[in-house]
Amino acid sequence: MIRVCIEVDRGTDRSTTLFVRAESILRALEVAGEQNPGCASSVVFPLDPDTFFVRDASEGIEAEVAEVAA
Repeated sequence: MIRVCIEVDRGTDRSTTLFVRAESILRALEVAGEQNPGCASSVVFPLDPDTFFVRDASEGIEAEVAEVAA
């Protein structure tokens, strides 16, 4: 299980930053897209090596909103 930061572009100067826990980076992008249909999503680089691998993760996928820029 991994945890990545994903920026979701909602258009016209609005974006949301999500932290998504999933089996892969591709799946994390899919989750962000499912939660934000019609919005462009991209992984924020560089990846944080301290939080990338999730130890003792509970079952399932999780996405949490980190910030919303207006």
